[in-house]
Amino acid sequence: MASQVAWTSSGGVVTTGAVQDFIIGTITVPESGISVAEVTVIAKSADDIHAMWKIIRSARRNGTAGAAAVGSEVDIITAQKDASASTWDVELQISGNTMLVGVTGAAAKTVTWFGEVRVVELGL
Repeated sequence: MASQVAWTSSGGVVTTGAVQDFIIGTITVPESGISVAEVTVIAKSADDIHAMWKIIRSARRNGTAGAAAVGSEVDIITAQKDASASTWDVELQISGNTMLVGVTGAAAKTVTWFGEVRVVELGL
């Protein structure tokens, strides 16, 4: 019987520039399995003038060649943001057999990010 797991995790980070950082930690794709992650992220600037939120979903499988995308990352809710936060972004990335939630703010702007991930896994 295949193993089936569902779990949630949350975390946050503060960015002070247009450099990507990671929140929530790593999402490990089970060996010979598949994981679907749905990530909700909110963010606001330290001066309370700028804000955004986004929901994305992605699936990754871990086969003999390591983790790979299953189809495309899908924006469930396209990033909703103030016009002044137009460069802010959230994405799911693959690193080895893990998925990472990356966030990018803006130059010379302190942004607080918080996110939650819900993961459904199926190990074969």
